[in-house]
Amino acid sequence: MSPTDFARASFRPERPVSFCPTSDTGWASDCSKDVTWQDDTTFSDAKTAFQDLFSHKKDQFHALQHVVAAETNLVKKSLIVSVVGLAGAFVLACFCWLIINATMGIALDRADVPLWLTMLILLGINAIGITICVKAVKESYRHISLMPIIRAATGEAGKSQKE
Repeated sequence: MSPTDFARASFRPERPVSFCPTSDTGWASDCSKDVTWQDDTTFSDAKTAFQDLFSHKKDQFHALQHVVAAETNLVKKSLIVSVVGLAGAFVLACFCWLIINATMGIALDRADVPLWLTMLILLGINAIGITICVKAVKESYRHISLMPIIRAATGEAGKSQKE
């Protein structure tokens, strides 16, 4: 029977008015309602829902742990590669710089340039080289960031900064 079957509805004065088909007892107040899953939640349903929620949150937390661990490993590997590369480049640059300085000093000495002028020329060239290196380091320092790890820890890994 549908709830709009008013021909079979009855009225019971001591209870609120109800226009629904009568139940087997004949009273409208005893009629069966259409029940949804929200109206008929039992304790076991709620317990199961909370267990599922807890399980999903635990899985989400483990996934976040894996993302943070992966980001951390990536940063560690990147740091190791950078340090090894930097050390190699530093050693190579130092040897090359020493060879260039020695060659320029010998060339200036054989050109009969006074020793004090040779020293000033080499100091000037070295100062220019150091200035260029310092500017390069300052420029590259702006690009070093721990934001990927911070984004991974806050659960925002993979999102662009504009979103």
